[in-house]
Amino acid sequence: DGIRDIGVTGVQTCALPILARAAARLEELEALRERAEDPREDAEALDRDAVARGLLDPQQVADQRKRKAPEPRKPYLRFVGSRGSEILVGRSARDNDTLSIRIARGSDTWLHTADVPGSHVVLRTQKGQEPNGEEVLDAAHLAIHFSPVRGTDRAPVHVVAAKHVHKPKGAKPGLVNLSGGRIVEVRVQHERIEALLRGNQRA
Repeated sequence: DGIRDIGVTGVQTCALPILARAAARLEELEALRERAEDPREDAEALDRDAVARGLLDPQQVADQRKRKAPEPRKPYLRFVGSRGSEILVGRSARDNDTLSIRIARGSDTWLHTADVPGSHVVLRTQKGQEPNGEEVLDAAHLAIHFSPVRGTDRAPVHVVAAKHVHKPKGAKPGLVNLSGGRIVEVRVQHERIEALLRGNQRA
């Protein structure tokens, strides 16, 4: 029993300085908290003082080399049709050229409002397959929405395979010629447009 008592006393004696330091640190932290709540205090100066006294760790500075570079701007907005296909909508006249001539594949379906300017629209269509009728309607609605006739109840829309869209030499941005296709008279379903816009996935 004597040996056991000496051991316990020794542990308690060794713990006293640790407890005292902990109590002092708590007092310093409490004082720091009170200063931080004082609107008259300079936050940056307070932070530097706390770091110098070892109450706070230095603020970590992110390595600029490890920051993710922003994604390059794409010349189109991306939507998803009712059957899951991509529908791409040009952002500007120059973007329309890029979308229709460089990005669209020959098998894709191209759409544009008839007789009025507006965004070029590309419905991604697999080679050897006909575009889904509901998704053609989706793309046609987007062509109407991104044109001066937005809000109308009815509008004609060009529908043609992208391989039949050509850029005349020297033509102004956004102007193309079509060598085929048809014009579809679309009775606008405003709820369809709203659903497409809600599901918009910008890229």
